[in-house]
Amino acid sequence: MAKARVKSSAELDFAGRRAVIDHLKACGFKQQGKPREWDWVNKAAADRRALLWKIRRCCIEIGIEAGKQKNYAEGVARRQHHIDRKLEMMDEGELWMLAAALEHTRRSKAGKDEING
Repeated sequence: MAKARVKSSAELDFAGRRAVIDHLKACGFKQQGKPREWDWVNKAAADRRALLWKIRRCCIEIGIEAGKQKNYAEGVARRQHHIDRKLEMMDEGELWMLAAALEHTRRSKAGKDEING
């Protein structure tokens, strides 16, 4: 923290943070963003993308928080259909079964929310 003239990063103000970031960039470091959980879908085969996005949308509407949706969907596939592989590796038939199961859960949950709400 010598560049910002503080003992701890907790003491950095905006100008100090900027000085440290500029120094790190000058040394060759690159700021990396956190990879997003579903970015890989855009690289999937075109005929599977819509189905994968539907699986994601169902997870969101069920209420699964970001960062846990992919694991949740894979867990549903494993428990309900005995498919023990990652979403990226599932064939189209397996994805359809998973999407149907998630859609059923989504509709069931929506019905309960309407009754309770």
